[in-house]
Amino acid sequence: LLGIESTQAGYKRFRIKPVPGGGITHAEGELVTPYGKVACAWDIRDGKFALKVTVPVSAVCDVTLPDGSEHSVGSGEYEFACSL
Repeated sequence: LLGIESTQAGYKRFRIKPVPGGGITHAEGELVTPYGKVACAWDIRDGKFALKVTVPVSAVCDVTLPDGSEHSVGSGEYEFACSL
């Protein structure tokens, strides 16, 4: 559901590619990596998909939204949105 996947050892670089469906309208989770906490949460409301992502220090996250748009971000907290 969350689509968190390491693409480099120790989550130095990782991917978040959420997979909404099955009537689920919210999912969230986190994991601790050697670089710190990776977290994401998403919601679907009124046909809009909203995603929050936390990227630890010295890591890079490649985000793919359900509409196919892609973003690459460094450490920090981010919010993304798209229409479904």
